[in-house]
Amino acid sequence: MAEIRDHDRRLQQVETQLEYCCSVLSWMAEAMSQSDMVKVSKPAPLLHDPTLKPPG
Repeated sequence: MAEIRDHDRRLQQVETQLEYCCSVLSWMAEAMSQSDMVKVSKPAPLLHDPTLKPPG
């Protein structure tokens, strides 16, 4: 049982770190989109989620 609690605690830490990283990346993307310093020649990549099944 202690092993499950330890895994759960570690998973929560990873989720917290991932949320922080996503927030930082969003902040950076917003800052860069409002700046003239970075010129973009192609659109942002699309999310490819292998767990999603194609329609049909």
